[in-house]
Amino acid sequence: MKNPRISVIIPAYNRAHTLDRAVQSVINQTYTNWELIIVDDASTDDTENLVKKYIDEKIKYYRNSVNKQKSYSRNRGVKVSVGEYVAFLDSDDEWLPEKLERQISSLEDKYVGCFTGAYKVLGEKKIARHPVIKESLLLDILKNRISISMGSTCLVKKDIFERVGGFREEMTVNEDLELAIRLCSGNSFTLISEPLINIYDVDKPRKAERVEEAKEKLLKYSEKIINRFSENDQKIIYAKQYLSISRAYAAEGDRKNTLKLLKKSLNYKFLFSDRFRVSPQETYLVIPALLIKNLFKK
Repeated sequence: MKNPRISVIIPAYNRAHTLDRAVQSVINQTYTNWELIIVDDASTDDTENLVKKYIDEKIKYYRNSVNKQKSYSRNRGVKVSVGEYVAFLDSDDEWLPEKLERQISSLEDKYVGCFTGAYKVLGEKKIARHPVIKESLLLDILKNRISISMGSTCLVKKDIFERVGGFREEMTVNEDLELAIRLCSGNSFTLISEPLINIYDVDKPRKAERVEEAKEKLLKYSEKIINRFSENDQKIIYAKQYLSISRAYAAEGDRKNTLKLLKKSLNYKFLFSDRFRVSPQETYLVIPALLIKNLFKK
């Protein structure tokens, strides 16, 4: 099918102040064979009234009776969709006009979906993310080399999404990364390095404790997939994931937990190379962590 229908899913909770931007970015797509499904997660602001002005034959609105979180809302949107492909857009982000057209054009027979790069918008700053595959898309995601936002960058065949089980509704953090790992395990995805999305940083940073809890869940759910790789790759995967938790604690100024997680990361005994990058401001953390590692050697 050269011109497949794409079902775009936007979950929204109290996003009346940003939703208009997201919806307009779908309407402005150069690829026109789409339907838009907005799932309101029991918002208490003006979200419903804002959406009503858009409802027509291409734009549909559903409302959860109680707040169910975004994973449930995305899954609900897919269930009522009619497209051959599904694409997700967070209610505070926006697509560039050519996003869907570029993704559909990039698909060949062997590919079931496509991810893209993105712009991270921080106030007046706009930081481009150009993900590039070094080993494989799955391995690069697991090693934190590529940051994938299922919430706004992914286009995937609906039947593949349903086959892997959709979003885990018990997860509220890293649920998009966990799904990306399942999708890329056993399926072929292509990657457009060019940023085609504006991702806005409108939420407060997550507490490091929540980041740690979410990463532990991610590693637990992904364990069977991780175990398929070589022992060396497994060590790097776990080391990089624990390093990311330590950075969250470092951002909060929690030296104790920063060093604890750095030690846990270093215990996987991976080499300092291009696989392991420490920013200059983090150097003061790594040196004490290395000393701690030596103290705890058996």
